[in-house]
Amino acid sequence: WDGGKRLELPDVHGMTTASIDKLAEDFAQEHNLHVQCMPHLREMLEALIAREDEREENFAEYRRQEGHEVLYGSMCQLLHVSTGRMLCVSKLQAMERTEQKVEISLEGTDAAVLVIKPAFKTHSQGEPVSSGDLVKFVTKKKLHGHNLSLHMSSFNPDDADRGRPGTAGTRSGQTPTLDTILSSLKTDSKAIVGAQELNATAGRPTFLRPMLFASSRDKHSVKHLLKAEDYVCFYDKDVEAYLSHTPEAGPHFRCSKRVSSKARKKSTWMWKIESKTLVGAGACVRCSETAHYRLKHVVTGKYLQRDGDTLAVTSEYWKPNCLFTFKRFSRASGDDSTSKNSLIFLRSAGNNPAWVTAASPSDRL
Repeated sequence: WDGGKRLELPDVHGMTTASIDKLAEDFAQEHNLHVQCMPHLREMLEALIAREDEREENFAEYRRQEGHEVLYGSMCQLLHVSTGRMLCVSKLQAMERTEQKVEISLEGTDAAVLVIKPAFKTHSQGEPVSSGDLVKFVTKKKLHGHNLSLHMSSFNPDDADRGRPGTAGTRSGQTPTLDTILSSLKTDSKAIVGAQELNATAGRPTFLRPMLFASSRDKHSVKHLLKAEDYVCFYDKDVEAYLSHTPEAGPHFRCSKRVSSKARKKSTWMWKIESKTLVGAGACVRCSETAHYRLKHVVTGKYLQRDGDTLAVTSEYWKPNCLFTFKRFSRASGDDSTSKNSLIFLRSAGNNPAWVTAASPSDRL
């Protein structure tokens, strides 16, 4: 379509099929394309406009359905939040040779449309799906004559494979070692002891348990509230210092006058709030003694922990001394949520809780 010039795709946002001829002529004249390229250029522009229309229709349908109950028998697509990519079943072979590969796609395909079905006959079509129900996801479109179901493979290399090169023999002959898994995930976390491939099968499906991460109400109506999975900085107003961490100094408070929300912050001051609970892991942060959270240092990936009367960091996030609670500075009416940029107390959880404070900057407390 571009005569082999490797040109960038033209912007067709807001265009309609009625303007294809004009757009093709202008594009060909601008880039000095041969007349023989025109039929291919028009065809390519039609495909781009159709893709843009479908994307807008999908977004409109998403907004229409957002916040409504998910029902058994309804169709859905699984969108990976961090990357914005869609889970879809591929025509390629999975690592298990009898199954189909599952991958994430930027645009998504008709093989990304899944039907939610109950794992057992205790639920019927049209009933609402509850958080924690056992379900199975089945493709609406038939691939190779079958509706395929999402399936966890039998690959599960254990920790004994760490450091051992090569692969172990299974029915596919391609079982990855733990080192291969950690390398592909670009991490060396000891918390990961194995992994299993997600693929699609025409045989027995794997029952999955969808868990509510956060309410759609929290996404739009309470944007001003602090939520788990938010990235924050902790500023001690008394000593005018940020809670920071470096491998050399460990956790400490560093003096700074950069208190404006628009002021540039150092990356060593950034922490991620993680909820202890799996259900509602992205819900609003609760200022309560019963709501426990972990604080993950963004740069090092380590977790803040109480070590006696001081603060330290660790990779062992499951330890009880990695849990903290929040308390509001002033008791306002309403629930126990808190707004961003508000005053709070930070306290370690457990039988003998202690407040996180700083007697002076750079003290490790």
